[in-house]
Amino acid sequence: MSRRRLLACLALVPVLWGRPPGIHAQTRSQAARQRRIALVIGNARYRDSPLNNPEQDARLIARTLRGLDFEVGEHLNLGARDFKRVLREFGRQMDDDQVASVFYYAGHGVQIGGRNFLLPVDIALRDEAEVRDEAIDLQETLLAQIDRVRPRARIFIIDACRNDPFAARVRGPRRTNGLAEMAAPGALIAFSAAPGRVAEDGPVGGNSIYTQHLAAELRTPGIEVEEMMKLVRIKVLRDTAQRQIPWVNTSMVVNFMFNPGGVAGPRRPRCGPCAPRRPPASRTVRRSPPPTSRRATSW
Repeated sequence: MSRRRLLACLALVPVLWGRPPGIHAQTRSQAARQRRIALVIGNARYRDSPLNNPEQDARLIARTLRGLDFEVGEHLNLGARDFKRVLREFGRQMDDDQVASVFYYAGHGVQIGGRNFLLPVDIALRDEAEVRDEAIDLQETLLAQIDRVRPRARIFIIDACRNDPFAARVRGPRRTNGLAEMAAPGALIAFSAAPGRVAEDGPVGGNSIYTQHLAAELRTPGIEVEEMMKLVRIKVLRDTAQRQIPWVNTSMVVNFMFNPGGVAGPRRPRCGPCAPRRPPASRTVRRSPPPTSRRATSW
């Protein structure tokens, strides 16, 4: 057999026996080039019931998503008119089957009659009727546009299950805290707390516990979104002594990674929030003799 013919036969080996070399790297590269859009909103400066963290939370998530090749619309302290406008614009972009879309909101949210409302900063919070008229009905404004399962990622992250802004104003029976459970075909909807429960704020000028861990996990390479959300849940459970349980509803039919640029290496096992820590392995340590004197230092 001639040298030229031998080289030609060897070139066919990868085709005959499996995928050609580098196909996995090529797939990751194609995923990274997919158009990815995000709408990030942080509402904190309410007249009657301001919040500590949503502005910083929105900035952190927007910065993180830009670093992951998302086209990000970032908005802080939206009034009702602008809130509805940016949601309409995002809804039109979200309808493209070639686009992976992410919506993130931090701010006040309330549950009325089993429906979830996101509150613009200019709402007066006088009564439920005003909320129905002026707040953002999440199901009607955004999720209603998702009418069927489609082969693309549509992800909604709501860090709005905070304190009840009506608590000091409304008499009568206690209202339902937190937000109501919801779902949309072919979408993933993540809440910072379980249905009917509230989430905890972080320090003034810092980030909420949920968003702090969310931003860290978004950057983890080679991990699919469902697994990523589980890791966020484990960390929040641990840091709140199980007072806060992040919740996820998903019916997505595609795999999606926020950071597809590399394959994740072996992850250290993560203990559950109540698992006892193992004592460190014993080892021999050479110690110097001690000195003669040492000073101890909604709703």
